[in-house]
Amino acid sequence: MRNLIDRLVSGLIEGTLTTAAAARAGDAEQVRLCPRRLAALEPETAALSSALKNFLRQNVYFCAELAEERDRAARMIGELFEFYLRRPESLPAAYQVQAENTPLHRVICDYIAGMTDGYFRRIYERTVGMGK
Repeated sequence: MRNLIDRLVSGLIEGTLTTAAAARAGDAEQVRLCPRRLAALEPETAALSSALKNFLRQNVYFCAELAEERDRAARMIGELFEFYLRRPESLPAAYQVQAENTPLHRVICDYIAGMTDGYFRRIYERTVGMGK
């Protein structure tokens, strides 16, 4: 795993150095003004990254063995979202204040997206789960 991460990071650094040199971006201001993205993987590293993503999609993200758990998690997220839409006063105070100037659905999405798995489970059980 360490070697894989090292290859990906090294490939990103080298690829970025190559594209920055080709664009003649010599300082931070020239990088900011460049009309195209300079951060890039070397071709060999891009191929490795693509192969890794395909492997993960086939064997982890979309494998049949995890489909039930993925569906359950999506349902739980939807239920917690609906709970906060119906009861915005249950959001933490800082998010309630934020909802004064930002659409409630956006605030709820941001709140849920920032949760760790463990925190999500605790909040779900404390709110939606208690009604089941």
